[in-house]
This record gives sequence, C-alpha cells and structure tokens, in this order.
Amino acid sequence: MSEIELLLKELGGADGVLGFRKNRKDPWHRIWYSRLWNWLVRLMFDLRVKDLNCAFKIIKKQYLDKIILNSSGAMLTAELLIRLKIAGARFKEVGVTHRPRVFGSQTGGNPKVILRAFRELFLLYRELKGRDAT
Repeated sequence: MSEIELLLKELGGADGVLGFRKNRKDPWHRIWYSRLWNWLVRLMFDLRVKDLNCAFKIIKKQYLDKIILNSSGAMLTAELLIRLKIAGARFKEVGVTHRPRVFGSQTGGNPKVILRAFRELFLLYRELKGRDAT
C-alpha cells in the first residue's frame, strides 16, 4: 500500500491510473498465463495495458458510474478496463513493486477458473461486437 502515492501522483492527467508489476515474483507458469491472457484481451478488444490483473488501480468515480459489470471471476478486471475504454476513459500506467505470495493459494491456474474466464471473455466479445453491428 505504500506505493499507492505513485498512482495518486499520476491521476491528475488521466481518468485512471493502472499499476503494472515490475520484476514479478510469480512462478514462471503464472507469468506465462498472464502474458497469454493479456495478449488475447489485447487482440480481441484492442486494450493496450501492460498488466491487466495488477491489483493497483485508481479510477475516477465519474467513469465507474458509467459502466455495469457482468463478469464475476477472473474476467472482472479485463471487463472493467474494456468498458472504461469504451466510455472514453484515458489511462496512465505506473510500475509497482511485486512481492512473492506469502499467504493463501493462487487460483489462476485452476482449470475451472480458466474455463469460466474464457466463457465470460467470449460472452463479452459477442455482446460488444453485436452492439458494433447495429
């Protein structure tokens, strides 16, 4: 939390500030999953952010009030940023320190979590592409 000031300093010139993890301390497979997920979301939605799932985010309330989220799992952050982008929000990105997990367990590699994320990803894609066609 000590690095939250890094994001607050950048908020003046943007509608949201997104952290990205410098020197990630995750196992190699988690880094690989993350890079693939970021690439897929970028390809499907042209969302160009360095680290979709970094927990450090500050978003101005006026933009949060404009959107409704439908995802409830691993897709939640991607949907948040995609809908904010559509609402016209401008982002800045700031590198933050990443520390290895000390407590709890990671669920991102769980097949159920992955399948649910892909399901929600394709539902959002279908919704948004359907809106573009009208």
